[in-house]
Amino acid sequence: MAGVADAYPPGDTTVEHVDGDLLQARAFVRAHPDSPTAQARLASSEISFGHRLSALEAAQRVVAHDTVDAPALMVAAQILVALGEVASAQEALHKLLAADATGTGSRSAAAVLAARIAAHQGDPHEALELLSKSATQAALALKGVLLVQVGRYHDAIRVLREALREVPDAPDALGALGYAYAAVGSVGKASRAMTAAAVLDPADRSAGLNLAASLISQGRASDAVAAVDRLIGYHPNDIGLERFAAAAMHADGDTAGALRRLRRAKMSRAARNASAARREELGLDILLLDIPPLARSEVFAAAAAALQRCDHRSETIARTLVATAPTTKDLSTLETAYGELRQHHDTAALLFLESKVAFLRLEFDRCTEAAVEWAHREPFSVEAHITATYMLSLHAGDYRQAAQLGRAGLRRGIHNDTLRNNVAFALAMNAKPDEAARFLPDPSEYEPALATAGLIEAVRGNLDRGIAMYEDCARRLRDKGHHDLADLVGLHRVLAEITAGQTIPEDRLTGFGDSAAVTDPDRAIVWGAIARERSRQP
Repeated sequence: MAGVADAYPPGDTTVEHVDGDLLQARAFVRAHPDSPTAQARLASSEISFGHRLSALEAAQRVVAHDTVDAPALMVAAQILVALGEVASAQEALHKLLAADATGTGSRSAAAVLAARIAAHQGDPHEALELLSKSATQAALALKGVLLVQVGRYHDAIRVLREALREVPDAPDALGALGYAYAAVGSVGKASRAMTAAAVLDPADRSAGLNLAASLISQGRASDAVAAVDRLIGYHPNDIGLERFAAAAMHADGDTAGALRRLRRAKMSRAARNASAARREELGLDILLLDIPPLARSEVFAAAAAALQRCDHRSETIARTLVATAPTTKDLSTLETAYGELRQHHDTAALLFLESKVAFLRLEFDRCTEAAVEWAHREPFSVEAHITATYMLSLHAGDYRQAAQLGRAGLRRGIHNDTLRNNVAFALAMNAKPDEAARFLPDPSEYEPALATAGLIEAVRGNLDRGIAMYEDCARRLRDKGHHDLADLVGLHRVLAEITAGQTIPEDRLTGFGDSAAVTDPDRAIVWGAIARERSRQP
């Protein structure tokens, strides 16, 4: 089952609510059906209650109106951006600018709107440049959100706090501030900001999910489920929220309860009316939780079939596909999926797939680049941090950056033995064995850590003790039938010996096979690390 995300990127959903009273807004439209102001007020109220289709229709009526009503067009355009209708939002902006309907204040608002459009089109740097022309609170809040999205978390905190001094009760700014605090490891401040955002706008999906994710990271999964249930009260037809709640229950150990919840959701009218992608995601979640559990190859096949049935429109299913595609024999399926997914998704959202395809192709430079960018774009992704630290260390030999990135992930609340082991490996290879030992997982519970413990001892100068640890690790793996992994540990032992200053004769290396003929990515990347470290020897 797709795991619970640690957090969601703060969304650009800020709209200027003219009036939050939906009944009054609807009555106003009935009394003034041809008024752009009335339609903008209705659109604002509808979206505040989570009625996306009604909000969209009202906003489009404002844009289509013959009258150029600058305030109404501005509100409508903001709502259209929030709904992802960027083309309609651009039409509204062009209509405003063509009619020169903007005064001094409205020109600033137009710059903010143009920045929102640029951000939605995947160009946050262009958006930040546009925002330099506006010093309003809305511009500051959006600038803070964009700084979060480009990974400048400390700058984002400074800007968002400045914006909140002017308008303390701005839920979008508070939500983005909470995300930024979480990204720098300030969990308490993050939780307080996210809670405040969810209280101020209980219908906001991003704020509610970020709060739930924060609760999960604190080990409070039951509170997270309650937070999602409150959100479902505002979005009763959102089966994505049901999936999130079920994933939280599963993370809390209540797999049976999660399965019951998903099955109820599958039978609901909301599921029947949902898109094919959402239905396939729900069905795959149920399949993954069912008993007996599926083998890895069966999960891969099920995910591939689900992607085809929904015309490759689900990024979520693609992540499951990648997580269960460990070998080069799966490469052609992944390549096909990547090509199809790019028809429907921004390539920046597919970095997880691009890095995997590049890895299986042995294109390690591109894999490293994609993985590092993925980790920056998804600062709470476990797999992104694992992949990036692994590639930075073994392929790039940039142990300092690998350790830095890995430690940042751990501070954000990523609790994962593989990531901790990668950090320990990078620190040991960077000649910091004592610091490495502080991050090392328990080798009795996580066997690869025994090999890293051997590296630490080798770097400390206790080479015989380190080699004994490598041999013990390889023996344990062979006893469990993991012969390929045991052979890989043997290669890592050679790397440790080289790091400790030992000269390795060529005939010993040939015992592992011809490095030029290696097609297994994990073996190939260690061979590359061995060659690099040998070249560094005096």
